[in-house]
Amino acid sequence: MDLGLTLQESRVYCALVENGPSKVESLAKNSQTSRSDVYRTVKKLSNLGLIECKLTKPHTYKAMPPKVVINTLLDESRKNFERKKTLSLNLLKEFEEDPKNEDKNQEDVIFISSKQAVIENVKKTLKKTNNTIDILTTSTRLTQSCYNFSQFLQEAWTRNVKCRVLVSKTNKNHIELFQKVYSEPCCEIRFLNSKPDVILMIYDKKMVSIFTDLCPQIKESTCLWSNNHSIVSLANQHFEHNWNCNCNKNNLTK
Repeated sequence: MDLGLTLQESRVYCALVENGPSKVESLAKNSQTSRSDVYRTVKKLSNLGLIECKLTKPHTYKAMPPKVVINTLLDESRKNFERKKTLSLNLLKEFEEDPKNEDKNQEDVIFISSKQAVIENVKKTLKKTNNTIDILTTSTRLTQSCYNFSQFLQEAWTRNVKCRVLVSKTNKNHIELFQKVYSEPCCEIRFLNSKPDVILMIYDKKMVSIFTDLCPQIKESTCLWSNNHSIVSLANQHFEHNWNCNCNKNNLTK
């Protein structure tokens, strides 16, 4: 059944495997299925190539070898998966392109609890960013961002987006990675004197992702995303305060 057959189809096929070639009357008895249902089922199984029909009077049905049947069902499952995948991608494209799905003038506060959805939300917002990105984070989180968001950050640099990064102090290897991904002239990195009490990303000073868990892993974190003016203003003020007052200005990247 997990390979795509119904309960009734599975019973009929297994009855043929266990009892050998059978006519409808004995097949109905062995599969505990009504004769009328057996007639419909053997027709379906024949069309799928899972059983053979011998033109005796009455007809005799024979199961194809299980190895053949399983491979046939697996192939059909793969085809169904590809069809569903194509359909899903087309649906996603339609929804993303539908202007009714996004009200640019509406202010939202969205709590994102799905871990993968957090990453997808950051990627989606990075794609919309045109001017600035401000990041306040830990060195572990920034390291992960280099791998999770590298493509989207590089695309932002090509759009001449400017980025400021405030990150907790770390080792030389991490600094080299940061400087490679968050590279000049688009980016400036400053190192905090202490671990940040808030982890956030601000986009164009109009949208913000505030990570509500301070756990090391991005994928383990939940997130508050908002374009609400008051929330974004608070985030901007908090970042600016730390950028100017709570970092080691003698330990900046060149």
